[in-house]
Amino acid sequence: DFKKTEKGQKMIEKYLERWSKLGFIEGLEGEVKERGAVAMEQLAVYLIAEAVESNLTGPFETIGFPMIRRVCCGSIVNKENLNDLNLFDFEKFIKYCKELDIVNLINDVDKIVRGSEVTSNDKIKVIDDLEYLKIKYNDNEYYILNNNVVKNKKDVVLEKEKYVRTSVTVYENNEDAKIESFIKKGNKLDILDYDKIDDNGFVNMYKIKKDDISGWVYSKYLVDTLEEAKEVYNENGVYDTHKDRKYSRELYGGKASSLDYYPYDKPSFNDNKLLENANAIYLNGSVIKNVDTYIDLAKNTGINAMVVDIKDGVLAYDSNVAREYSPTAYKNAINSFSDYQNAIKKIKDAGFYVIGRIVVFNDSHYGKDHPEDCIVSSSSSRLWPSAYSRGAWEYNVNLALEAAKEMKFNEIQFDYVRIPEDAYKMSTSGGTDFKN
Repeated sequence: DFKKTEKGQKMIEKYLERWSKLGFIEGLEGEVKERGAVAMEQLAVYLIAEAVESNLTGPFETIGFPMIRRVCCGSIVNKENLNDLNLFDFEKFIKYCKELDIVNLINDVDKIVRGSEVTSNDKIKVIDDLEYLKIKYNDNEYYILNNNVVKNKKDVVLEKEKYVRTSVTVYENNEDAKIESFIKKGNKLDILDYDKIDDNGFVNMYKIKKDDISGWVYSKYLVDTLEEAKEVYNENGVYDTHKDRKYSRELYGGKASSLDYYPYDKPSFNDNKLLENANAIYLNGSVIKNVDTYIDLAKNTGINAMVVDIKDGVLAYDSNVAREYSPTAYKNAINSFSDYQNAIKKIKDAGFYVIGRIVVFNDSHYGKDHPEDCIVSSSSSRLWPSAYSRGAWEYNVNLALEAAKEMKFNEIQFDYVRIPEDAYKMSTSGGTDFKN
């Protein structure tokens, strides 16, 4: 952010001019050249600081070179291969270092991520019209830009606006899955607040406002510019392959090229390692009553995981979430909460990885309770909640959250995240409302 300011631009220009004249950044272009100039400036300042504070004197090999080893990208280098790479003219470099009228500046050996707590005695150094604050972090002392430090942790997030890259669900709050609204790709959002920052300095959820919509959205769906927001995922040309594809018949649901798809890294959890290679058996809600039999069977057949129904048309246990969202499902549950919980505990205690399965939209019980959320068609009488139903979204996500917390599942599998298999027939009949 500082780089984008007028002061930041002037500083970059000054460093580029200085180090270009000295010949240390020849052959570099663009942002790489800028970073090279800044790195050289920081290295030079650090060398002087090290020498001054330690009262060191001597040739470059004993003062400067050890510092280059610490700064140069973590690489293990020596003077010979640095000379081979023609990175430095040692005599010219040390002469310039001695002429610098600077004492202290943070180098790039360590990074302190946004949201980290530091201590300071409010000691300020002014370098090139910029104020640097001396701080202490993890028992080390550094100088960092003074405007990068705040008293209140709520003030560490400076961004005031973001753009929607992947159409986002807006939640009422950052505590549960209650849905407030929905905002499409390309829209600008005003940032009002945030919930927490992860270990890498990234925000988890932002509190936003867009016209009369306000609520919370996940940051992973947002980007900084409108140009980024308009981009489509096209790795290996997958978008180009499909955007102009011709079809032999009309696709009533629209072309695949209209889908907005971006992949996300698979999460990892220190306290719940995801299973890479599963050899699993599947247990429906009824057979869970005989869980001991299946545990014995699995122990002798190379099984390391079990997929257990939470909801597949019928609810496997009398969930409190279902009592709120789908009373019919609650009344028809196969097992009691405690019996189901004890069965899952037995499976886990036996050393198996347990995956809870939730059939999402093929749910006639929810459909009976919420006919307004279901697809309506003259060619079908099925009670199939629309994939666009925010109520069905809330129900299934909250059911998953409850099961993960109360039953201690290692993983949740969402199944039937789709429209019904006879959707094409419904489309061609002309008498269908998919509630989209």
